[in-house]
Amino acid sequence: MIDEIVPEPAEGAHTDLDATTRAVGAALIRQLKELLPVESQSLLEQRYARYRKFGAPQEQTRGSQER
Repeated sequence: MIDEIVPEPAEGAHTDLDATTRAVGAALIRQLKELLPVESQSLLEQRYARYRKFGAPQEQTRGSQER
């Protein structure tokens, strides 16, 4: 379950731990700023609804039928 892809240094996260830590920290702060104002029960309901969609058949659109 991915909410955000955190870019890593060009040679890999292990090559610059400080930059990696800053990038991960900034991503966590961004994500938490969105979640903190939401009440716990609402978060649980949203998470449940989101996870229930994984693996569910998707509705076909007109474009996907033509392929």
